[in-house]
Amino acid sequence: MRNALWLLQRLAFLPRLAKFDGLRLGKRDGFLSIGPNIHFFPGMRLHFGKRVTLSGNGAFIGGGDVEIGDRTYIGHFFTINSGQSIHVGKYCMIANHVSLVDNEHGMRRDALMRVQPVSSRPIVIEDNVWLAEKVTVLGGVTIGTGSVVAAGSIVNHDVPPNTLVAGAPARFVRRLQ
Repeated sequence: MRNALWLLQRLAFLPRLAKFDGLRLGKRDGFLSIGPNIHFFPGMRLHFGKRVTLSGNGAFIGGGDVEIGDRTYIGHFFTINSGQSIHVGKYCMIANHVSLVDNEHGMRRDALMRVQPVSSRPIVIEDNVWLAEKVTVLGGVTIGTGSVVAAGSIVNHDVPPNTLVAGAPARFVRRLQ
């Protein structure tokens, strides 16, 4: 087990690996729990904190940096699409069917859609944030510490700390105590 952990650290978490089917790595207090059918895009730079859980049937897509903080839980059927940078803080809860997408595709009329440029802006999710079921977070967004994003929301602007937002696009609902 110690050799496997050393190898993962040296190889920046297996950039050539296509799929995991259930794996638990690390020391007693530092497990990384990876559920079935987790797919990794070659060339991504992934950094996981202690006791991170990836439930299953999810995908890391793109060639950007992804950092997941200590004791963060990510539910089933997630998509993390990083062209530049996605940072998820410590103690976060990310529910099923959540998408974090830091890039967007061009839509000029004078060029074919498949050859349009792609631009990226970083996503920052601070500590102790809850993203409920089927939330989408778009590039250029920071979600403040202690915030909650209601189910089905699309977050396209910053969310202040300790705030509940909901809707498409996500709008302020109330401050959290």
